[in-house]
Amino acid sequence: MTVSADSPVTNFWYRAANGNKILPLNNGWYSVDDRWSTRISAGRLREVGGKAELLVPVELKDGKVSLFQTYAW
Repeated sequence: MTVSADSPVTNFWYRAANGNKILPLNNGWYSVDDRWSTRISAGRLREVGGKAELLVPVELKDGKVSLFQTYAW
């Protein structure tokens, strides 16, 4: 996915996954609800209202950024 903006953007996050339980694995992989996995760099886990989220900060350098995410079932 590629994101671009004409003006500076602050505090912008991409929600890579959400579920009841997200656990970090190896090499940037995360297990989601013990049902599937995803891999994305710079992920940060947080809990909101009893649910888990995997968030990635998006920094638009030169007005553009590309994110790469892999899914495995």
